[in-house]
Amino acid sequence: MVKKVVALNAKFMVKVKPKAPFNFDANVNKPSHFPAYVEDYMKGVYWQTMRFSGKVLGLKMENIGNALHLRRLVLEKRNQKNRMSRKTNPTLS
Repeated sequence: MVKKVVALNAKFMVKVKPKAPFNFDANVNKPSHFPAYVEDYMKGVYWQTMRFSGKVLGLKMENIGNALHLRRLVLEKRNQKNRMSRKTNPTLS
């Protein structure tokens, strides 16, 4: 199998507040009996690659809060070329 490295420099990031009760590590870390090389996990951070409409995407979820009082997640999407602009996506403003 040939592995190709692709730089995913363009990114879109959003912070979200999940509803209680929420435990990031218990919800995100679901190791499979058959390991998938398109995902990686370490405490508090989860990465996954995928193809969508023929484009390679990198997805990252990161826990930036604590489980009791301040529950916050950062969701980040990376791709090769950022085709979104402030005109077409008002959330980038």
